[in-house]
Amino acid sequence: MTGGGLEALLDPRSVAVLGASESASRIGGRVLEHLRTKFGGAVFPVNPRRDTVQGLPARARVGDVEEDVDLAVIAVASHLVPEAARQCAERGVRAAVVISSGFAEIGTEAGRKLQDELAAVGRDSGMRILGPNSMGSINLTNGLYATFASLRGFPIATGGVAVVSQSGAFGIRVFEGAQTEGLGLSHMVLTGNEADVTLGEVAGHLVERDQVAALALFAEGVREPELLLAAGRRAAELGKPVVFLKAGVSATGGRAALSHTGSMMVGARAFRAAAESAGIMVVPTLRELLALVKALASGRLPAGRRTCVLTGSGGAGILMADHLEAAGLELPPPSPELRAEVESLIPSFGSAGNPIDFTGQALNDPGSVPPLLARVSAADEYDIVCMTGVNRTHPPEVLSAIVEACRASDKPFLTWTPQADVALTMTRAGAPGFLDAEAMAAAAAVLTRYAALRESALARADGPGAAAGARLVPAGAGTLTESAAKQVLGAYGIPVTEEGVAASADEAAALAGRIGFPVALKLSSSALAHKSDAGAVRLGLPDEAAVRAAFRELAELARGLLPGERVEVLVQEMVPAGIEILCGMAKDPLFGPVITVGAGGTLAEILAERHDALPPVTLARARDLVGGLWGGRLVRHPRGLTPAAAEELAAVVERFGRLAAAETAISEIDVNPLIVTGDRVVAVDALIVSVEAT
Repeated sequence: MTGGGLEALLDPRSVAVLGASESASRIGGRVLEHLRTKFGGAVFPVNPRRDTVQGLPARARVGDVEEDVDLAVIAVASHLVPEAARQCAERGVRAAVVISSGFAEIGTEAGRKLQDELAAVGRDSGMRILGPNSMGSINLTNGLYATFASLRGFPIATGGVAVVSQSGAFGIRVFEGAQTEGLGLSHMVLTGNEADVTLGEVAGHLVERDQVAALALFAEGVREPELLLAAGRRAAELGKPVVFLKAGVSATGGRAALSHTGSMMVGARAFRAAAESAGIMVVPTLRELLALVKALASGRLPAGRRTCVLTGSGGAGILMADHLEAAGLELPPPSPELRAEVESLIPSFGSAGNPIDFTGQALNDPGSVPPLLARVSAADEYDIVCMTGVNRTHPPEVLSAIVEACRASDKPFLTWTPQADVALTMTRAGAPGFLDAEAMAAAAAVLTRYAALRESALARADGPGAAAGARLVPAGAGTLTESAAKQVLGAYGIPVTEEGVAASADEAAALAGRIGFPVALKLSSSALAHKSDAGAVRLGLPDEAAVRAAFRELAELARGLLPGERVEVLVQEMVPAGIEILCGMAKDPLFGPVITVGAGGTLAEILAERHDALPPVTLARARDLVGGLWGGRLVRHPRGLTPAAAEELAAVVERFGRLAAAETAISEIDVNPLIVTGDRVVAVDALIVSVEAT
């Protein structure tokens, strides 16, 4: 029962408060005070010891209320809650907010038992229960304040942002921070212990509401994550951004694994990959949550990274440009046609480059600014517009022109101001205002990443799943030899080294001659997951004599490392030095295969520079994964990847995603490294493990 109960939670016509008190200093009294002063529907205090509470007639039991009750707020002692909820269910109440604490959160068997009793009431009756240990819910569009939070000391404005949080105190902080930033809110729902209603379920319900344009979420853990992911996918379809601040991302549950990928993959990384595959942007701090929601709330997403800076101060414009480029955005100069138009609209001593400096003359000639803003914000050659130095000393015509240009544009238009009141005013007017240039640049950059995530989520929803056809790796095959693993990679179009397996020094020398010197020799055995750690690799062998000598050394080593095993050596081309990338997959018990792209070679785990995704991976998402490495420097730095190499690496990642989705028996894959030299990408080493049934 998701429709009626959740509707009653947010849009009730009548509310009963169990535990209502005369004093607003008590929790039930605070809830009642909010409701009787703000809510437009009927409010019924329930208190067996009083005839009236806060001027309203009181009932001894919820069953004594003559009218229908849509929502009950329960604020009684924890041991009384299950029976109170049962009475509500018998009365026909459709939803209940349980404010009371003293349940599973206290970590005792008694608390857990009480919560189980409460959950059983909801399960048996169909009444939806928010909490227990919830600070309640708010619907600013109808004045429903079913909460004991004071919500004082900051202005409250309605708008299109909905907040859903497990934590009550932190949820209030998000609510307050959003209001302080100038973001109007529509709803806040604080899910508490989630004995019944979960964060993902609430998000899925809210995203369907016309009053909601964006969602800000916070949670420590996620119950029923499939509901959250479904909400994310639906939000992507509707063009409503979802931003999630997830606590508990430290490596608290790493597992033993043979591969680098497996040892790096823990639940938090898998969750983030799953969330992003559904179009949910996961952020690490409250500051970033608020900044990104502020930038996204307009619903406008950039088509690319091309950014134009408008400024009345040369220095501020240069500083803004520095931050934007450091964040990975591009600042191309205007085309000759646009430059000529800009020059006609600014003073001769201004600059028509990028940044476009219209100088402080705007204070004396404000009429010149509106046409400039309108022309630049409409230019097809830019995807994002950032304006610096917005100030309360600007004439009203200039401030109005900024807002109008932002509203008229189909692209993000962000403003940087040194004054908190101006930032607040601009944000509320629809031109997101930031006090810090670096924060604004970061928000602009994350907008481009969110756009790629949303595109990928929509493509995943519309596109094929795992490839059909025969699987190459059977269940329970164990650890494949490197040669066998590379055959699997090659079958999916992933380039691998030219190589062959030799059982004697003569065979090794002959293979090396055909491949071409120099070559590498490696012991070939499924028992050697990390050959270099065992000293079982010889590199840069220049001729036949060196190959024969290396074979004999490895054969002697094998007698100690692999007693009783037939000696086989992999003879492999030596790939020139290049940029080393890791591409891996590990199975998460909840989300299934998760692929990782990051720093390769011996630095894979030391640098911890990597990005994750759920397969299959679209080519656009693969480009995003590659382009995000090292803050984008891998693809933008002069010594990084060439455009052709970056595109080829993205294509390899896309094929790797198809492999990970199709080969369901594989539990771990480690391709480390993929070496990128020039425009070539080649897998130099590979590990595949199959220990699970399909």
